[in-house]
Amino acid sequence: MTMIICSECHGNVSDTAATCPHCGAPVAIQLGATASAQDTASADREKAGSTWWKWVIGVPVGLFVLFIVIGLAGGWNTQAGSYSSKAARIDAECEKMLSDSVPGTQRQMTRQVCDKMKADARK
Repeated sequence: MTMIICSECHGNVSDTAATCPHCGAPVAIQLGATASAQDTASADREKAGSTWWKWVIGVPVGLFVLFIVIGLAGGWNTQAGSYSSKAARIDAECEKMLSDSVPGTQRQMTRQVCDKMKADARK
């Protein structure tokens, strides 16, 4: 014998009783509602058990697609950095090359190469 809760007075009622002893509400209607609620709960559990793999596959695939969309929308630049950071690196390397003991003709050629590299970095 199972005890159920009366939908009218919320008192405990035996599932074999025809009416609630506290308020007189019929119990047969409650049994049908309880059975359908149990069927719904068991169906939900079956659905949840069969869909766990969808989460395991769906979440990584969804994240991958999201990163691709963000990357395309943001316009990933395959070149390393902006012009100002490239120019700073070029300047640093040129100064390093020119600070070494470089004869006059080589110094002029090095300066021309550095200027050409800076011009190319702007493109």
